[in-house]
Amino acid sequence: MLSVEILMFVELFGGLMASRIHVQKTALVKAGAKEERYSGQATMQKLIDIALPYQKDFILSPKKKKIWLSSRQIGKSWTLSFIAVYKALSRKNGLSLCISTGARAAAELIKKCEQMAFAVKTLTKGKLDYTSSADSIKFANGARVLSLPSGNPAGLRGYTAAATLIDECAYIDHPYDVYSAIVPTLTRDPDAELVVASTPAGKYGLYWDLWNNADDTWYKQSTDIQQAKQNGLDVDIEQLKNMVIDPDIFDMEYMCRFAD
Repeated sequence: MLSVEILMFVELFGGLMASRIHVQKTALVKAGAKEERYSGQATMQKLIDIALPYQKDFILSPKKKKIWLSSRQIGKSWTLSFIAVYKALSRKNGLSLCISTGARAAAELIKKCEQMAFAVKTLTKGKLDYTSSADSIKFANGARVLSLPSGNPAGLRGYTAAATLIDECAYIDHPYDVYSAIVPTLTRDPDAELVVASTPAGKYGLYWDLWNNADDTWYKQSTDIQQAKQNGLDVDIEQLKNMVIDPDIFDMEYMCRFAD
């Protein structure tokens, strides 16, 4: 049976609501009951049972380029942290590079990645331990997750990453410079993944361009708050509407509609 720590860990998963907790605990118990000497990546495959259907769809797409138009508060950051840890563990000394809007957002994302790392450590009974710092996680097998703000595009150059993830792409600083800094890494490694996710902003900028110009080499997914609710997210949409007040802001933040 799993330890108390892993059951506590489930309670911390961002974006997953109370009505899912019992089901998710059961899935983790089943996953861990026969866990012996799995690699970290195999353990992550077990943890995907926790994800909601739209999260699974995005995670499991085999395409190397993915873009997600996402409502707020549906577990986007959880999904990105899952992909970051999973891809880092997919190769020897693998690196996942996460890029966020600023230092605070980067710190929050690495915290979610550390929750994933804790789950891997627990399910492997400590065989795959990790250390963490303010901006990174390093596993005992050499895999790393690095989370950086977008404010210094030059500082993003030179990394060879198994996956590069841009969170809230519509709101990052210097978006085209950031994209130019990471593209060479993607072209050098045919197995490297690019993951772009955001709530929408206006009809301009890098994210707008990527979303509208993505060809069939991309996996495109749009998930608004109503679709998330239909797929198991426990949320009171009417309450959200009353809290937001402005219908245009609600449409942008929760219904995946770009502002005019």
